[in-house]
Amino acid sequence: MKRLLCILDSLDTGGAETFMMKLYRAMDRTEYQLDFIVCKDGCYDKEVLEKGGRIYKIPLRTKEFFKAFSGIRRTVKENGYENVLKLGSSPKVVTDLFAARLGGARKICLRSCNAPTTLGRKQKLIDAALRPSMNALAKVKIAPSDLAALYTFGEKQVKAGRVHILKNAVDLDYYKRDEAGAERVREEFGLKGKFVVGHIGRLNKQKNHAFLIEIFAAVARLKPESALLLIGVGELEDDIRAKARSLGIADKVVFAGRRSDIPALLSAMDVFVFPSLYEGMPNTVIEAQAVGVPCVASDAITKGANVTGALKYLSLEAGADEWAKAAIKAGAAPRADMSAVMREKGYSIEGSVKEFIKLCY
Repeated sequence: MKRLLCILDSLDTGGAETFMMKLYRAMDRTEYQLDFIVCKDGCYDKEVLEKGGRIYKIPLRTKEFFKAFSGIRRTVKENGYENVLKLGSSPKVVTDLFAARLGGARKICLRSCNAPTTLGRKQKLIDAALRPSMNALAKVKIAPSDLAALYTFGEKQVKAGRVHILKNAVDLDYYKRDEAGAERVREEFGLKGKFVVGHIGRLNKQKNHAFLIEIFAAVARLKPESALLLIGVGELEDDIRAKARSLGIADKVVFAGRRSDIPALLSAMDVFVFPSLYEGMPNTVIEAQAVGVPCVASDAITKGANVTGALKYLSLEAGADEWAKAAIKAGAAPRADMSAVMREKGYSIEGSVKEFIKLCY
């Protein structure tokens, strides 16, 4: 059996982590295994252990740098890992790559997870200084989109064809319209007969929930029988709840927390609204399209996210009213089975698993 050691902050429900779990579930685990170095507990820990994976714990690099560095080097060395994959976006991950190299890893892979669009001058200088060393250590460079590839690895590496675009594919037998699940979700949250605006994502600054609340407030003015269904947890939940109260729509906003029944939740939505400030390649937007939910998303997101042609892009400079009108219009469109389109565009998980194994093992 070939084992790959994956380094990330936690096995929680972030986009990159969730995509890794999709790959993991679809692998032949009699031949290939995924093990993980993490800094904190996550919701996927139990599943990984049940599937035969190993989990090693180290401190956060930003809090205890030397202990984290030593932990990676020691884990790689003591367990004989030759293949290591780091999930990250900033060239600052070079220290993790170097630790793995010192531990004896022969094939070091790096998967970019994000594509921030606004960086301060100081951060740009730091990234520019670290990027050459990072690129030299990362023998296999992977990204989910062109924007993520450019941000992490730089234009020179992308133009030279040294970055592999690995699509954020999904299990199309699982991510499909679920009418029974939709009925159950609408019953659970009192959404029957309402126009449901949905969003899935961590409640943090990147996902731009403050603007999403403003958009929904505008939707509610146009369609009083409406609701906002938010899936996810995060550090800004209290702020988002406060904003909903200040706009007088708190009774129309559902905070569903962390959930695993994503196809049912998506099926209960009339439209998926995603005004992120930046993204690498948003998993949830891909999942929404697979289920057949119309999407309205920020134009800061890569155009490659529009797999089915059912995604409407809007500028973050556009007002909440314009976003609301676009959401209502999109939500009125008839649903269609997108599985054939998703498969044709290479978004079936089987293809991504084969490519991932070829690249990393």
